[in-house]
Amino acid sequence: MVSNDLTTGTVWKKLMGFFFPILLGMLFQQLYNTVDAIVVGRFLGASALAAVGGSASAITNMIIGFFTGLNSGATVLIAQHFGANDRDGLSRVLHTAILFCLAVGLMITAFGISIAPMALRLIGNP
Repeated sequence: MVSNDLTTGTVWKKLMGFFFPILLGMLFQQLYNTVDAIVVGRFLGASALAAVGGSASAITNMIIGFFTGLNSGATVLIAQHFGANDRDGLSRVLHTAILFCLAVGLMITAFGISIAPMALRLIGNP
């Protein structure tokens, strides 16, 4: 049986078990961007590829990076409370992090939906 407890056992084995799923997730994200660029470039043309591969990709990566950094910071606090065996503090930090991510995600979604028509008119999209 595999233990999910990162506080015991060989450090490098635990870190590799933690690292490889993150690496695979990032690899699949990059693969998605590559396949998206290939499909759009082949079937929709150069101007559509410029829209997908240019600013849209940069904005998407910025949002993903923001939430990745936010969650990395939250895991420090979560690990501290877990290591101190402070279940109340752990629950508070975990729920605050989840609620904050949901709230910011909803705000970004609302902003994107509200600004999309103006942005499409600005770039001349029919």
